Amino acid sequence: MIHINIGSNLSSRFGSKFDNITIAVNLLIESKVFIKKISNFYETPSYPNTNLPKFLNIGILAETSK
Repeated sequence: MIHINIGSNLSSRFGSKFDNITIAVNLLIESKVFIKKISNFYETPSYPNTNLPKFLNIGILAETSK
């Protein structure tokens, strides 16, 4: 069992924070990581500098083989 946390607080050339996280999840799937569960999206303050953009985060429960 693997627990992965993914977060993004900036847009990129690939899109928004949401798009960045979606791309990361799709790359895991393409790499044959079996995703069992994905959490809701959570927004958290940047730490330690709370003046930076807030993070968008998810948690993933996964396995490398079924």
